[in-house]
Amino acid sequence: MKDLAPPLWSLSTIVQEKAGSYPVLLLLSPGTDPGPELKVLAEKYTSAGFIEVSLGQGHVTQAELALETACR
Repeated sequence: MKDLAPPLWSLSTIVQEKAGSYPVLLLLSPGTDPGPELKVLAEKYTSAGFIEVSLGQGHVTQAELALETACR
């Protein structure tokens, strides 16, 4: 059974294992909120600002602007 259990995982583990910058796609279950951990990592590893955008109704324009800003 031990071999079937997934390893412990956190966002900070990904940051420490990978060098450079790369996109990360988070697929979340209802009720999960990675926001606090993402904010801590953004403050620790980047000098750029952290932009959090909810993708609910009416936030498409805000999300597009955040992506365009991040790509510059």
